[in-house]
Amino acid sequence: MESDLKLKTEFRSTLPQEVLDGIDQIAALDMEDAKQGAIDAEDLDPEERDDVEVEFKRFMALELMRRMDVFTSEPLGPTGKVDGLWHAFILYTQEYVSFSNNVMGGYVHHVPDTPILTGSEMRSLLTTHFDDVDTDDIWAGDLCICWTCPE
Repeated sequence: MESDLKLKTEFRSTLPQEVLDGIDQIAALDMEDAKQGAIDAEDLDPEERDDVEVEFKRFMALELMRRMDVFTSEPLGPTGKVDGLWHAFILYTQEYVSFSNNVMGGYVHHVPDTPILTGSEMRSLLTTHFDDVDTDDIWAGDLCICWTCPE
């Protein structure tokens, strides 16, 4: 299932198995309810639902790698489109808590006023680790601090 996230082959070979297993679990995550919830809340364009899901999962894969000391960085941040899906996923509390605890090693808090990487730094992390990252749309521009998400 990992191939959906397109982790770069040369990078994949350097990761510990427990990180690879976590990334595979992230890739396999069923997000249909969260995607529909984000569409219903008008936080997600139905035409972009699958593309935003892939980028959300890449965001979580990077967060997993950060938590497992694959790399060090400031806290990661999403763009508005990825954040909208994250908000919807959090509302499915049982699924989100299970995902956080079982895959991410603990609850992934959504802290909207935490200092985060710049958009450029986040795009660099994504393109270093994954192929075919949508830097022209989903990851274009600034990152989101919820109430200041760029439209």
